[in-house]
Amino acid sequence: MSTINMTKMTNSKKRKKHKYPGVYPYPGEKWHVFWYDLNGSKKSIILDCTQKQASKWLENKKSFVHKIKAGLEPAPGTVKEPIKLSELWNLFSKDYKLRVKAGTIKEGSFTIYEYSYLALKEFNQAIVNKRLTDIKESDIEHFKIHQNQKLYKPDYTNTIIRNLKTIFKYAVDKELINKSPLKSASYLPTHNRDVRYLYEEEMNNLMETLNNINEKRAFEQDAKDLIMFYLHTGGRAKEILSDVLKWSDIQKDTLILSSSKTESARTIRITNGMRDILSHRSKKKPGPFALGYYAAYNRVKFMLEKANIKDAAVHTLRKTAGAIYYKTNRDIFATSKFLGHSSVIVTESHYVGLIQSMEIEYANKFDLAITTSLNAGKKH
Repeated sequence: MSTINMTKMTNSKKRKKHKYPGVYPYPGEKWHVFWYDLNGSKKSIILDCTQKQASKWLENKKSFVHKIKAGLEPAPGTVKEPIKLSELWNLFSKDYKLRVKAGTIKEGSFTIYEYSYLALKEFNQAIVNKRLTDIKESDIEHFKIHQNQKLYKPDYTNTIIRNLKTIFKYAVDKELINKSPLKSASYLPTHNRDVRYLYEEEMNNLMETLNNINEKRAFEQDAKDLIMFYLHTGGRAKEILSDVLKWSDIQKDTLILSSSKTESARTIRITNGMRDILSHRSKKKPGPFALGYYAAYNRVKFMLEKANIKDAAVHTLRKTAGAIYYKTNRDIFATSKFLGHSSVIVTESHYVGLIQSMEIEYANKFDLAITTSLNAGKKH
């Protein structure tokens, strides 16, 4: 769940006057939370979550205000000496976890910021002990040079920079510093910010082509089964071929995919679609797809070209599976686990364009929902 608004409710003659502090129903199965800030001013926020989570959020807010008034925590903007980067991270982490506990944001997203902070710390241990006011843009430039020398992909480094910008913006919002040292930090140039995956029209063309294959031709049946299995599993090119995936790796409800790339294995739940494919693959061979890489590549490439899909191959299917998975749940952490990436930051760097486009899409949907609620309120 996430915080969706911090605006006042519209005027209405029939609207009840809410008591402060408190939690009250809001149109669209949301909750309107009211409280007093440090100065005694009335504040409110609209949360898209359950009543229990909204009440918990209010309790956390009241506790925060109480601690500051009691002198147990410094008020925003009253810290005399600039804090260190490590202290900022502790504050950011604590606040983030409170928001997770309140149900306003997803827990998995925290890992992305943690990984970015640790990447900077690993590069320069001394920087985390620097005062925020002593950290310069040149520190980040040196980090970018280091990433280039280690041959990290630009998108990977850019994702770290973007997350560090968010952490420093938090410091500015909390009045811990006046200006973020990363505000003007540039991203590394990249020729392809997003991975290649099949778009909706291409997917429709591919499915139509697969539905019209000559099933008596083993070559075409192999191609269809391979394509569908790659899409169902999000497997790497070699992960589902017989030199890796054996029948012994396939159980009643799960199968194990192993990768030399990450030196790890992941368990995939067998879907009905996967089960249908496996049911007619030969059990006399070591695995369901007893093909070498180039044989598999040629079959998949043949079918993609038959569907008039350009610049795509086996790995495109894995990227497509990841895109579909993310579109379905909007959970980058779960998507990373599904794809077997070494870290969630790798997943975010691969799908940065998709993530941004979906954020815009959902922002527009949110705007429409608020406008609809506003117009509905005017009618009463």
